[in-house]
Amino acid sequence: MLATITVVTSANKQRVFVQNDREVFEELCASLQRYQQFFKRKTLILASKSETEIFLPASLTRIEIQSSEDVGRFLPDGRDSVITAVEPANPIPDATVGADVFSGRVDFFFHGGDNLTTWVQGPLASTQIERIANFNNVFDQGVVTYIPQVGGIGFMNPDVMTHVLIHVGARHLPADAWRVDRQL
Repeated sequence: MLATITVVTSANKQRVFVQNDREVFEELCASLQRYQQFFKRKTLILASKSETEIFLPASLTRIEIQSSEDVGRFLPDGRDSVITAVEPANPIPDATVGADVFSGRVDFFFHGGDNLTTWVQGPLASTQIERIANFNNVFDQGVVTYIPQVGGIGFMNPDVMTHVLIHVGARHLPADAWRVDRQL
């Protein structure tokens, strides 16, 4: 099997598809050049010889293309941070925040109850203003990419995210951030 494609809806329902044909798999991967528009398209059509399924992309929380192949090589450059799905039940190391790098657990939550636990590694924005802007713009991206637990590439829809939990306190926050402690 070349790829397993999992589509997760905002009703927290999953549909799983497979692709075994090398030529068709390459065509599918070539279409990833336009991944930033996945959730803005009118339809996402997944078709086989026996059936055709049509999704409203705006109602999807995630799409995962799991493969032992390097599917990420088909994406355009420009992704600074690496987001990798992890199993929340497994031990996860403490976050590391350096002068210019971050690594730590970040959980993404979606309408309908879907959630994704990840490990994020990447550079911190170079100025305090850019770091604050990153908090304010977290839901403004067209797509957030990640690496599924078994390899491949995943796409999250920020338009149906309810919140993001970063498992470390922030040094620089927007002026209108509410400073609180969570009740346990």
